[in-house]
Amino acid sequence: MTRCLSFVVGLALVALVAGVTARHHELLAAERPASIRLVEVTSESTVASQSVLITATEPVSYTTLQPDPLTVLIMLRNVEAGDVTS
Repeated sequence: MTRCLSFVVGLALVALVAGVTARHHELLAAERPASIRLVEVTSESTVASQSVLITATEPVSYTTLQPDPLTVLIMLRNVEAGDVTS
């Protein structure tokens, strides 16, 4: 009986956390601006290094991936490219 009660309480807690998390994501989505735009992408090369500057209208979250030593992929979330050319 104790195991069954523990399982039911655990299941109720998971459902509660899932509901709170879903509501939290809804609130965050409502607070996000309608559109964040990419403003400029520039690159600079020197003998010692290479750099890329990515400018947007507001700070954005991003992830990076390096599939091989010469490639870096940068994924910007919720950003519109707009009129920017690479």
